[in-house]
Amino acid sequence: MMFTMFLNLLTTRFVLSALGVEDMGVYGVVGSVVSMFTVFVSGLLSAAQRYITFELGKTNGNVNNVFNTSTNLILLLSIVLFAVMEIGGIWMLECNLNIPENSMEAARWVLQFSIFVCILNLNSTTYNALIIAHERMSAWAVISIIQVVLSCLSAYSLTLFAIGYRLFWYALLGFIIQVIIQLMYIGYCKYHFPETKHKYVIDRVLVHDMAKYAGASTFSGVLQMIISQGIILIINWTYGIAVNAVYNIGMQVKNSVLSFGLNIQKSISPQITKTYASGEIDTHLRLVYSGSKMGVYMILFILIPFCLRSHYIMVLWLGTVPNYTSLFAVGFVFQSLLYAGFEPFRTAVLATGDVARFFIYSELIHTLVLPLSYLAGIGSQNPTYLVLVIIFMEFVYCAVMVWFGTRVSMIKIRDLAKYVVLPVMLVFTLSSMLCYALSSLLPQNFLGLVAQLLFGSMIILSVILLVGINDFEKKLVYATLNKVRDWSRIR
Repeated sequence: MMFTMFLNLLTTRFVLSALGVEDMGVYGVVGSVVSMFTVFVSGLLSAAQRYITFELGKTNGNVNNVFNTSTNLILLLSIVLFAVMEIGGIWMLECNLNIPENSMEAARWVLQFSIFVCILNLNSTTYNALIIAHERMSAWAVISIIQVVLSCLSAYSLTLFAIGYRLFWYALLGFIIQVIIQLMYIGYCKYHFPETKHKYVIDRVLVHDMAKYAGASTFSGVLQMIISQGIILIINWTYGIAVNAVYNIGMQVKNSVLSFGLNIQKSISPQITKTYASGEIDTHLRLVYSGSKMGVYMILFILIPFCLRSHYIMVLWLGTVPNYTSLFAVGFVFQSLLYAGFEPFRTAVLATGDVARFFIYSELIHTLVLPLSYLAGIGSQNPTYLVLVIIFMEFVYCAVMVWFGTRVSMIKIRDLAKYVVLPVMLVFTLSSMLCYALSSLLPQNFLGLVAQLLFGSMIILSVILLVGINDFEKKLVYATLNKVRDWSRIR
């Protein structure tokens, strides 16, 4: 996780250096146009992940049936989606986006490569779901590391050679890398999982069950797409392509940091679904509460030192820092804290299959971020207000999802507050105060940053052990440390 996060951030620096702010903004905007259309199959992708994992948790589950039905449905829908993206993507690019004339030709190529990558990723979704459902984290880690290494090398290569159309070459290299990675996922599944034996069959009864789940999930995905792409377009209309690039950098930081916390969840989420399917409710709840806390704690190790040294880190990372980059980065890293803590709860709700109100009502309320963001954009040329609106609405969104989620799951708001919110708030408050005192004593240079990361991590870890975890979780931590110690002695 540390290695991939570091390379993801390094890749962003190389991309900014090679493409510049303008072309990087173009790449982000055009890529977002393609991702906008994938929402129409997002519900099916979510359903495939849930039903494959749920089937593995059952005593006599038929995983091959779920795999083939999901794979064949996705294949049929991806053919339709390809045509829609070609028509709709070109229309959006030519008529609705603020793209500089000298970047338009490269933007057209970026659109085509992005469409091909999208279709490829869609058709490998069930294979990825199998790896996660079987909890083959070692395979996931190895392939993820290969992907980020290749991505970093491709971005770095653009800085070495004096070539034109760098935006085109970056999109082409990204497409080639995705082909390699998805073939690795498919090959691994074909070799290790017999349920991947493909048959051109579709189980109508299963489709009916999945359709109810996928319908609510798709509607939620449509609203999420409207929100995410709407914010990008609002920035494009009110602030221009330069702030789009800054927003894209902020999202890169958020995704890198969030992956640090969500990779923990990848190992927990299958167990949350399986224990619900098998009726092990006590274990199910324990996984949800512990997983939420651990996701937040992982983000805190990055969030606190990053907030205290954000400008210096951004200079060290990017070299030349565009205006408002630190603002967007800090805001989105804080936003990732909410995502990481909320993910186990979301998995628990999805395991029930009763997701209509959970998805639809909360997303409808979340769409209020768009008019509020637009008002912030036209009311001030300072993007600070836009960031504040996004973070505030994220709080509201999570609170509403918790409310509706507790109506259908085994989780209670009182238990969530007692076992997750209270210890997290204690750890966050104490760690922030102690790390701030430490930062005021350290110089604002590289050695000061290293000292902040080292001693700050020790402070956060100590606070977590003292007030952030319960007795059962402490026993697990100490047992793990003893295993590591014993292994070291054997070595």
